[in-house]
Amino acid sequence: MFPLRRSLVSLLALSVAGCGGGGGGSGGGGGTYPQLPPSVSIPLVDDPAAFETAEYMHSGALSRLHASHAYAAGGSGQGITVAVVDTGIDVDHPELAANVHPDSTDIVASRGVDDVGGHGTAVAGAVAARRNGASVHGIAPEARLLAVRSDRVGSCPGACRFGQNDLANATDYATAHGARVVNYSLAASDLGNPFKDALVRAANKGTILVMAAGNRSLGSPEWPGRFAADGDLKGRGIVVGALDANDEIASFSSRAGVARNAYIVAPGVAVGTTVMGGGEGTMSGTSIASPLVSGAAALVLDLAPHLKAEQVVSLLLSTARDLGDPGVDAVYGHGMLDLEAALAPSGTVTVAAGDRVTGAGEALASSSLTLGAAFGDHPDVSHALADAVAFDALGRAYKAGLERRVAATAPASPLAAWLAPGDGVAGGETRDGVRLGFTAAETPADDAPWRGEDRAVTFTGEADLGAATRVRAALGTAPAGLGATTATGGAALPGALPHFGLVGGGGLVVDHAFGNGWRVQAGGSLDGTGDGAEGRRGVMAAIERGGDETRLRLAFGRMVEGEALGGTARGALDGLPDAATTVAGFEASAPLLPGLGLVGAFGVGLTDARRADDGLLRAASPLVSTGGGLALVARDVAVQGDGLSFGVSQPLRVETGRLTLSVPTGRDIAGNVSRERRRVDAAPEGREFDVELGYGRPLEGGARLDLKALLRLDPAHDAEAAPEFGVGLRYRVPLG
Repeated sequence: MFPLRRSLVSLLALSVAGCGGGGGGSGGGGGTYPQLPPSVSIPLVDDPAAFETAEYMHSGALSRLHASHAYAAGGSGQGITVAVVDTGIDVDHPELAANVHPDSTDIVASRGVDDVGGHGTAVAGAVAARRNGASVHGIAPEARLLAVRSDRVGSCPGACRFGQNDLANATDYATAHGARVVNYSLAASDLGNPFKDALVRAANKGTILVMAAGNRSLGSPEWPGRFAADGDLKGRGIVVGALDANDEIASFSSRAGVARNAYIVAPGVAVGTTVMGGGEGTMSGTSIASPLVSGAAALVLDLAPHLKAEQVVSLLLSTARDLGDPGVDAVYGHGMLDLEAALAPSGTVTVAAGDRVTGAGEALASSSLTLGAAFGDHPDVSHALADAVAFDALGRAYKAGLERRVAATAPASPLAAWLAPGDGVAGGETRDGVRLGFTAAETPADDAPWRGEDRAVTFTGEADLGAATRVRAALGTAPAGLGATTATGGAALPGALPHFGLVGGGGLVVDHAFGNGWRVQAGGSLDGTGDGAEGRRGVMAAIERGGDETRLRLAFGRMVEGEALGGTARGALDGLPDAATTVAGFEASAPLLPGLGLVGAFGVGLTDARRADDGLLRAASPLVSTGGGLALVARDVAVQGDGLSFGVSQPLRVETGRLTLSVPTGRDIAGNVSRERRRVDAAPEGREFDVELGYGRPLEGGARLDLKALLRLDPAHDAEAAPEFGVGLRYRVPLG
C-alpha cells in the first residue's frame, strides 16, 4: 500500500477536502462490543464477530464505527444509490467495478467517468468497495456508486478544482437518477447561489446530503459543509469532521462551530481504501471521513428503506458517541458515528395490533403470555411467534423475541401441596354450630387484593342453617365442596370439577341434605382483581347420593376467566378476553372388600374464547380439557384408624383445540404490516400421571403421622421432562 498524496485547497474554487496528510499502511484494531439487547434486536443473520475479518479490519475505521452490527443484521447498502460528486472513479477497479451505477457520468465534459486524480476512487472505496475476502471493503459494500465527475477540465491531477455551476448540475443529476445519498468530499471558502439552490432542491426531494468539513483547522466547517445546518435543508444535511487514530479531532479537521447541530465525526487519518490502478492504500482528511457517513446512511436505509432523509440524519446525529464536552459541542458536534447505537430501537417498541405500523399497538416490554398448567409444554405457540417483529418509534422492524415471552404455569408438585398445610399459623373457633378458621401464610398470594405487604391471610367459615343445610364460606382460598379435588382415606385426586382449582380467591357453597341419602350443593367462587385473576369466577351445582362408603356425585359448572384455563396475558398477547368454560364431572366411591374401597373422579370442560379483531391471539377453537383419577383405599390396616392408599391421577390437561395467531412478520415501504395467520395445536405433547402411595396413622394425644411417596410421569404435561420422585413425611400435633 502507499499513501495518497496531499491535495491543495483552493480559495478561488471548490477543491477536494480529503487529503490532510497521508500515511502508509492500514490502522485500527478490532474489538468486542456489546450485543444489541437480547429481547429486542434487529434480526441478526450472524454474530457481528463473523464479519470482523482481515478485510474488515484493514480499513482501520469500520471496527471503530461498529459496522459489523449492521452486517450481522443483513445490511450491506444493497439497493441504495450513493452519488459521489468528485473526480470520477476507476471503473475497472476490481473492488469497485461491480458497484458502479450505469448512469455514472462526467457532468462537465465528455471525458468519461474514469478518475485521473485518484481522489474520487478513494472516496468511492470508503463507501462501497466490495466485500470479497481480499484487500479492503467499504462501509456499505453493496451500495450502488453513481459517479458524477465534476472536476474542472485540466485541473486533475493536481488541485482538482470544481466550479460551483458544475456542482449544481451534478447535484441535480444525482437526484434525478435516484441517489438517496450524495457525498461531497470537497470544500471552499464560499458558497455560490447556483450550488446553494441545487442543494436546497435536492433536500426538498428527500435526499441526504453529506459534506466534508474541510482540512484547514478552522473553528467552523468550510462551505458547503457549513450549509448543512441551514434551515433551508430541512434537517437533511450533515457535515463530517475527521478523527485521528485516538478518536480525537484530527489536527487538520475543521471543527463543528456554527454547524454543530449538523456535525458528526468519523475516522479520517490513514483510512484504508481503494486507489487508482486496482490497488489499495490509505487516505487522510475529512474527504475520507465523509464517505464513511454516506455509507452508514446507506446501511440504515437498506435496513429501513421507509425512513425519510431527515430521520436518517437525525438518527445518525442523535446516536453518535459523545466526545469532548458533554452534549453537542463546538469541536465534535454530536460526536462519533456509531452504527450499533444507530441500529438499536428508538423510543417505545410496539407490537402492531392491526395492519398499519402507525396504527394501534401494544408496548413489547409489557407483552407476555403465561399459559395455564393445563397446556403443559408449549412449543407450537412459541415456534409460531419466533419470527414476529415489533416496531420502534421510527417504524423499523425488529425481531421481537416474543417466543421468549411465552411461558407455562409451573404447577407445584402434589407432594408440595400435600405438605403445605403445615405452613403458617392457623387457628379456629367453633361455637353454636358455627366454625370459623384462619391461616396466616408468610408468602403473599400475588392475585389476592386483600393480602398484606408481608403475608396473606385466609378465612374460612361454616354455619349450620337448621339440621339439613350447611353453608361454607371462604376468603383468600376456595371454599370446601366446589369439586376441584376429592379425598378419601389419604388419597387426593382431582375432583368432579377440577377446573375450579383455578378459582381460589374466595366463595360460598350451600349444602342441603334431603332424605334417603340425597343431597344437593350450589355455590360459586371468585378470584381477586390482581394480575392474572381479573374476572375469574365460577358457579357450580351438584347432586349426590350415598353414604360414607358408597357415594355418587354428579356436578356441573361454568367458569369465566380473563384468559383460558388459568393463563395470564398482557399487552399484545392479551387477545382473547372472557374465556368461558362449561364443566361437568362425577365422583364415586364404592367398597370392594371389607375395609377396602375404590374412589374415582373425572371432569371434562369445554372452553370457548371470544374472537378478537386485532392483536396476536385472534381466536381459539373450543378447547376440551380433562382431569381425574382412581385410588384404592384401605382402612384399619395395622391399627384402628390408620389408612393405606394407592392412586393414579391426571391433573387438568387440554385434550384438543387450536389457537389462531396473527403474527406480524415485517412491513412494506408504505407502512403496511405483513401478517401471517397461524393455527397451533393447544394440546401438550406430554401427559402427566401422578402415582402415589400413602400411609397414615393416628398417634397418642391426637397427633397423626402421614407418609406419602409420589412418582410424576411427564410432570407438567411435558413430554421432555424427566420423571420426578419424592417422599414426604407429615407430623401434626393439635395445639390445644
